[in-house]
Amino acid sequence: MKPKLPTAPKTLKILQALKVRRSRGFLYSPLTVAYALNTFGVYALSQEIGRRKELGWKIESSFIKTHGGAHVKQYYLA
Repeated sequence: MKPKLPTAPKTLKILQALKVRRSRGFLYSPLTVAYALNTFGVYALSQEIGRRKELGWKIESSFIKTHGGAHVKQYYLA
């Protein structure tokens, strides 16, 4: 089943960022809360990702450790 295309501008920007980062192999610069906050003004990225998953988008995540020692989640298209 093909995912539904979103219409909200913020949704389109987040999905475009996920697509671009996947196509360029951004394993060292994943889509994280810090990136989403600075780029899109989205603080609750997990909620935004959940909405995209409900539309049928295959989005996966994993935890990474930052240089400062914090554990954060990164998101990418499956």
